[in-house]
Amino acid sequence: MMAFGMPFFAAGVFLVLAGTGILPIDKSHLGGPQWILAFVGLAFGLPGWFYVSAGAKALLRGGRLDTPSQPAVGMVVAVVLSCMAIVCLGGALFVKAEAFFGGIRLFGVRLGFRGNSASLSRVIFGLAGFLIAGIAFLSFRRCARSPATETEPRSHCPTTARSGRGATMIEDAATPLNRVLGTRNLARLSLLE
Repeated sequence: MMAFGMPFFAAGVFLVLAGTGILPIDKSHLGGPQWILAFVGLAFGLPGWFYVSAGAKALLRGGRLDTPSQPAVGMVVAVVLSCMAIVCLGGALFVKAEAFFGGIRLFGVRLGFRGNSASLSRVIFGLAGFLIAGIAFLSFRRCARSPATETEPRSHCPTTARSGRGATMIEDAATPLNRVLGTRNLARLSLLE
């Protein structure tokens, strides 16, 4: 887990340092403002840090991996999506027209190529930014509504039922089997315990 997250975290730290001006870079290669690099770095670095910290915790606990809480995962997703929205909207508003290149094909029509359609590229980036910002808003809203604490301790085994939404879904799915088999709590059975 740490090995997977480390390259993302390292790239994120490098981009944040470059975007904030702490690490000197050649600005002649930038097509837009330098601060956009910092948000790209946050979009890479935060998930990388999430994996690195989870791996470090597992090493300190003797290899036992703890499942992060749903609000914590949701908050990381919401912040990363917010950074991506800022990058798209910043690109749409502040990037030089010469910096747009490439494009996409939609129904056989090439959109967003270099030259006279920089305004079309800005519209595409702007629409993507607003779409991502809407998803980030919904993720923040879901985090605010989810419970911050759990009533039962979490298990390191992903097959056992946890408290909260996942446990009720498992218990609801097992209810018809409980009736047919005459068992009391089939959802709590686990082959790995």
